[in-house]
Amino acid sequence: FTVILVAQEYKYEENNGIRTFHEGSMFMKEGVSFLTVKGESYEMGLQYGVLMNDQILDLDVKVDSIVDSFVGKFFLKKWIANRVLKSKIRKIEKRMPQEFIEELEGIADGCDLNLREIKTIAYFPQIFFDISCTSFVLRNENEIVHGRNLDWPDIEIFTHYPLIVNYHRKGKIPTSILTFVSYPGAYTGMNHNGLSMSINMNGCPVPEGKESNDYNTDIPIPYKLRQVLENADELSEVDELFKDYSTHAWFITVGSK
Repeated sequence: FTVILVAQEYKYEENNGIRTFHEGSMFMKEGVSFLTVKGESYEMGLQYGVLMNDQILDLDVKVDSIVDSFVGKFFLKKWIANRVLKSKIRKIEKRMPQEFIEELEGIADGCDLNLREIKTIAYFPQIFFDISCTSFVLRNENEIVHGRNLDWPDIEIFTHYPLIVNYHRKGKIPTSILTFVSYPGAYTGMNHNGLSMSINMNGCPVPEGKESNDYNTDIPIPYKLRQVLENADELSEVDELFKDYSTHAWFITVGSK
């Protein structure tokens, strides 16, 4: 048998500092990337991967160095760590909606990393570190302000890759997410109907005899946040979408116009 493999090479166009590919676009302002992707899940991921390829590759090198700092560079340690990583990714994906998995597949096909490498970054917060942050919602004379900080000790490298993504998923509410490169989950975001959300980990210890996984019975919280933003118009709908949802040690802050 002769097998011929033809790699599909995708390229964006650039004009006046704005990259475009299919229905997606990206530009930078004051060191922050602004990305807009549109369509079905895979197509949004493909636009993401093509338009952000250079930054994705750069961040991947930094992520590899962080992993090395956790496990060391000794071959046997790295082999064991890779086996553990695969197992953790499989556990996470058992709870992930297909729409997000397809999005990650699109990112991998659009950039120069493989799917495993993309998933490592996309699930990195769930696998490697704890965070502790603060959020607030307040009303001034004319509008509602939703603010937050991110306290990410020892992994500040991600703060050097800020990204604002406007997701226009077909049939869903357009949503803007404040995140970092290669991470489709949402720690902070708002939809275009005026609903804003953020999440903070509170560091609450797990009761004796329990594991945190005993409470995590659904999609990881950052992806749940984005799912809610894409489907909810008002606070009552947020409550309904979180009905029977279970996770451990998170605050969810919601604002609505």
